[in-house]
Amino acid sequence: MAGDEQKLCESQIESYGQLLAGFSHDMKNHLSIIRESAGLIADLVEINAAGMDPVLVERFQKTTDLIENRVVVSAGLFHHLSSFAHRLDTPISSFSLSEVVAEMAAFVERPARLRQVKLELKNNADAVLLNSPTLLQFLFYRLYMHCLDQLGQGDTLTLETSGVDGAAVLRMESGGTLLLADFPNEEEAAALSLLGGSLSEEKGIVLKLGSVAA
Repeated sequence: MAGDEQKLCESQIESYGQLLAGFSHDMKNHLSIIRESAGLIADLVEINAAGMDPVLVERFQKTTDLIENRVVVSAGLFHHLSSFAHRLDTPISSFSLSEVVAEMAAFVERPARLRQVKLELKNNADAVLLNSPTLLQFLFYRLYMHCLDQLGQGDTLTLETSGVDGAAVLRMESGGTLLLADFPNEEEAAALSLLGGSLSEEKGIVLKLGSVAA
């Protein structure tokens, strides 16, 4: 890609990140208002419970509990979305592989759930990298879907991060059944090269990353 095209691409990604970060911030504010309102309803019901129909009180309590649970889940997702968006601000930045994997796992849990595949995270201490988080997000997603395509109902996909000799390692494993096969393609290989990473088959698929110069 020519220099001008590269700069334009980076500017576009940065703009998308800023838009997502602003959207995520606003949504978290809306969730806070919903949570406070549900809490107020719960308090009012508790105060006036003696003069209310017990069945109605129970329904109110179940409803406010459900709202609270959904708000907590949604707030967690928007927290990950905010972190994801802020990583788009700069082409090269410092980050922990385990943090990026945890963020991405929140977004890719759905396709695993639809296929009835259990997603499991094992985040061990790993190295802090100076690298491109956006390229890692892209490569992670492609590798994740490649692994998921090899699994079926009842399987478990484990994402394990660790640090080895200053490098960060991500292992995707499911009982030793995962293979690289035709991965990576041309685009994925380019991302892997720019990240200064390597792929291997070792009790699953292993992605190893080090820092690259800014």
